Amino acid sequence: MSGTVLVVGSLNMDLVIQMDDWPKPGETLLARGYRSLPGGKGANQAVAAARQGATVHMLGCVGQDSFGQTLLGSLRAAQVDVEGVRTASVGTGIAIVGVEPGGENRIIVVPGANSAVTAQHIEDERTVMVAADWLLLQLEVPMEAVVAAARLAKNLGTRVLLNPAPAPADGLPDDLLACVDILVPNEGEAERLTGEAEPEAAARNLRARGVETVIITLGERGAILLDQQGRRDIAPFTVRAADSTAAGDAFVGALAASLARGETLQTATRYASAAGALSASKPGAQPSLPTLEEVEALFAEVDHTLPNHYPEQMQTAFRSFAGEEVLVRPILPADAPRLQRLFARLSPESIYRRFFSHRRQFTDAEARAFATVDYQDHLALVAVMADTPEELVGVARFAPSEERAAAVEMAIVVGDAYQGHGIGRHLFARLAEAARQLGHRWMLVETQSDNQPMIDLAERAGYRTQADPEGTLLRLWLDLQADPAAP
Repeated sequence: MSGTVLVVGSLNMDLVIQMDDWPKPGETLLARGYRSLPGGKGANQAVAAARQGATVHMLGCVGQDSFGQTLLGSLRAAQVDVEGVRTASVGTGIAIVGVEPGGENRIIVVPGANSAVTAQHIEDERTVMVAADWLLLQLEVPMEAVVAAARLAKNLGTRVLLNPAPAPADGLPDDLLACVDILVPNEGEAERLTGEAEPEAAARNLRARGVETVIITLGERGAILLDQQGRRDIAPFTVRAADSTAAGDAFVGALAASLARGETLQTATRYASAAGALSASKPGAQPSLPTLEEVEALFAEVDHTLPNHYPEQMQTAFRSFAGEEVLVRPILPADAPRLQRLFARLSPESIYRRFFSHRRQFTDAEARAFATVDYQDHLALVAVMADTPEELVGVARFAPSEERAAAVEMAIVVGDAYQGHGIGRHLFARLAEAARQLGHRWMLVETQSDNQPMIDLAERAGYRTQADPEGTLLRLWLDLQADPAAP
């Protein structure tokens, strides 16, 4: 069961500026970098929920400009239904996001088309509302529309989750709070809404105003949950922060998605906490929002368990040409720091140019993303020596290719000290066989044009090949499903 989430909220283009500090009045500072990225709290939370497996409908407004088309395209790419997003006569909303070195951010929002969301717009989407398990709201569209959406949801039996951001200076209307099942402010928003600096006191104040469940997020300190059962602390997940811009949106979107698919509140908050942490480890808003697989991989790492669907049958052992016992197994999330160590020791010419970093060092986020795979369309096998299993000596990976249907591209790296031991050949053979068993038709291997051993290995494995020279490289296509005996 995936569950359905309706998001009523903002769509903004985020203009993200990497900076060391904010300028003082009259001061000009140089930034370290700039990017424009899809954002807006409503759109971010819609994408966050969709990446956590929910069926998501978005209701909002964009302008008649390229920013609006980009935002709609980003939502569609995340499998969010945008039939409820209308086009307004004013420009698409923008947010200027200043990101400081530690990952903290300051945001200035220009609402633009978001101001065109109306109560009538909400009413027109009644059929979508009645089919939704949860309505997810923020405060970057007019309060009139937010209240209308909450009231309609309450009347139709759809549960309401409100993220009161940005928190209004005059507080939240009581008739809005009366419709809210779960309220999720951050620590600053909770204080602004209640005047209480201590999070639990703020949560009790909000519950006294009619909200059944209050969750106050505390950044790297996790969160607290207060409901009729009392206070419960939500443990944080420790990551190296890169950009906290969308961490709160990741938390709220994952919470809504988890509740919509039937998780308990306690379990849903753990998914939310993990999603928020993973988002903070990557730059950008929507690009940083994690998938359900990434969240569950983090659970597996923290809980010291195997990820869901881990293909233990792909584990093998063999003797290298030097006589050492080598173990080959599918990659694990816990391999991320081991990948970093492997790559830091490689000579520059060993680094494979397509899937692996051109740099000598993976960032934490890159290593974690590399080590989190679905074991189906994306698979990586690692090689370790039997007597030192904590250190990787080689890695082979495939991922989908855009060049052909049912095709994957493969890359192999072996540590410098283990070149010529037959480890790369074994990784190649095991990964090609895994791709075949998983139903992929073609596998592309790029190698040096004079690498005859690779060509011989492919042919000895029984795969018909198509070789396309490209300068000093040879692009070798393996036909994984063809009958080797066929002419």
